[in-house]
Amino acid sequence: MTDTPSQADAALPDELPHHQTLLDRTDWASLATPYGTGEIPPAALARLVDPDPGTRAAAVVDALGAVTHQNSIYEATAPVALYVAAILNHPATATGDYGQDADRTAHRPTRAALLEWLSSTAYDADDENVAAGERHCGKEFLDDY
Repeated sequence: MTDTPSQADAALPDELPHHQTLLDRTDWASLATPYGTGEIPPAALARLVDPDPGTRAAAVVDALGAVTHQNSIYEATAPVALYVAAILNHPATATGDYGQDADRTAHRPTRAALLEWLSSTAYDADDENVAAGERHCGKEFLDDY
């Protein structure tokens, strides 16, 4: 076995585009979500890097909930995941704000919620989980998605 990269590896970029580029260059209206088209995610995604902790906490629910329903993957899920990955190093995501108590005591940074969502989404998209769903629900269970 050699350590030379495959042709597929050579085509991958070294880094993600800037998060604003991902927002601006994605045709959100053409992408399906569990609630219609992907016109809602861009505004919510932009708020994930807002300086206000409360705004970011609400954006986590709004942005990620707009493409997540019953462990299903939608057309808009992949662009949202790319955006989330692109903002993981943004300074705003490092501060505590997600999961606040009534007294606004921070539990964890936005970044933790984003990583948790990425992990959960990757798990749901895993081929083994799809195969298990097909065994349990039939081969056509993802046809509508």
